[in-house]
Amino acid sequence: MRRGAVHPEVKFAAGQQGGQFPERGLPREAGGAAGAAAALAGLFVPPLLVFIAIAMLYRQFADIAWLKRVFVGIAAAAAGLILGMGLKLAAALPRKAWAGAIALAALGAAVVARVPLPWVVLALAPVGILCAWKWRA
Repeated sequence: MRRGAVHPEVKFAAGQQGGQFPERGLPREAGGAAGAAAALAGLFVPPLLVFIAIAMLYRQFADIAWLKRVFVGIAAAAAGLILGMGLKLAAALPRKAWAGAIALAALGAAVVARVPLPWVVLALAPVGILCAWKWRA
């Protein structure tokens, strides 16, 4: 087989024979709005179904003491992961006073004032973009 050639079995498995997957009759390519909707559904629906299943199980067995302790541990681990990611993101910020001010404003709004995160992002993202454009970070 020459370099760069695709093995015939791989082509068949990928649905490249005749433009459709063999027995399913699905189009080989989905583009535009239909492809975007399929990709979005593929990203969000499976985790949502898992989350709903776990929530239903938790609701059914919420009175079990050891299960409550397990979820407290999971919440602590998630908080640690979020904090670690925040520190990694902070390390990548430009060392400018305006970037620190925006980060502190976001922290104050979300943690101290308990403003919902989408509103914090909607309010501070344009400020950050404007500052980055004006001072060319």
